[in-house]
Amino acid sequence: MRLSLSVARRSRSLLLSALGLALVSMLVSALLSSAWAATPKKAGTIRPSGTGYVAQTIGGHVAIVLSRDARQVTRAFVAYTYKCSDGTSITDFESFEAIPLLSNRTFKSSYDSGQLPSPIVPGATFKATGSIDGVKNKLGTRVIGTARFTLSTTLATGEAVSCDTGTIQYRATD
Repeated sequence: MRLSLSVARRSRSLLLSALGLALVSMLVSALLSSAWAATPKKAGTIRPSGTGYVAQTIGGHVAIVLSRDARQVTRAFVAYTYKCSDGTSITDFESFEAIPLLSNRTFKSSYDSGQLPSPIVPGATFKATGSIDGVKNKLGTRVIGTARFTLSTTLATGEAVSCDTGTIQYRATD
């Protein structure tokens, strides 16, 4: 019975991962199409270079949208897969907004939730961290950078599970 329960959990995990990546692909497409639609449509003009960038990574996707004046990252969207210490994988995504783009064309943003009570499992706690950084090239045709996400959970019994994406490297093109 324990083996069949383990197989059922893995099957559910794989199904959720596949559904998650499909959802992420649709969200990336919607994000980029909204960036395209937001640019002015005048006869004889071409969309400004360097407003929307997308990349596929080993564990998911990255989409970055810059403001028209190229002074900030209006939205950075990252889809990724955690590898956990209990052998499971979790597919998730994160969105960062309004990140300043410095004069050297770099940006960086991160968060740390601190230890929080689980809204799902009574007595459990979790901590989540995430970061993204990048640099736009001088021509405005690509953004190169890294992202990383971690999640650690401690159950009321004291059992701890940690999940980490490792460093996600991306090369997003316009």
